[in-house]
Amino acid sequence: MQITLQELNMTYPNGKKALQGVSASLDSPSLIGLLGPNGAGKSTLMKLLVAGLLPTGGAIRADGEPLTKCERAYKARLGYLPQDFGLFDELTVEQFLDYMGALKGLRSGRESIRAVIEAVHLGEKAPEPTSSPAASASGWALPRPCWAIRRF
Repeated sequence: MQITLQELNMTYPNGKKALQGVSASLDSPSLIGLLGPNGAGKSTLMKLLVAGLLPTGGAIRADGEPLTKCERAYKARLGYLPQDFGLFDELTVEQFLDYMGALKGLRSGRESIRAVIEAVHLGEKAPEPTSSPAASASGWALPRPCWAIRRF
């Protein structure tokens, strides 16, 4: 997938300019990092890239198509893990993956879920990984259930 940003602008209703004239070409597969001080527009850019906001100027294209015309197909292929990703503490890892898979329209069975749990090494983090609360994973392991979603 190629995502193209063309002279992207974002001005909030209160008049605050978050982005002005941003252009880039993002090709997959690739790992891209956004660095900058607070208020530089990183979060705004990410919200635009996941179609959570519409730009006030410029264009976002996915494989040459305007994002507004291919949003559903785009979101089906998109993987996005925000800093605060809202892991449901009361769900087990298996339940969380089943829930998120359903939201993405995936129809994977228990065997697929267990396979991705093992693939991201969550099985070793708890004696019974599919019945341990996802919140019990420690430190850097917390995003792993979210990483597993992209492996379905």
